Amino acid sequence: MNTNINEVSITLEVESEVIDKVRTGEITHICIDINEHNQSLIL
Repeated sequence: MNTNINEVSITLEVESEVIDKVRTGEITHICIDINEHNQSLIL
């Protein structure tokens, strides 16, 4: 199965400071680590 990443959306809960930094451009990427403990929350 192939998944086009442009057609996938994930909602993340982040601190308000992170949102502010995204808005100002200080943060441009957010990475998440999918592992056996959190995969059921994502998949």
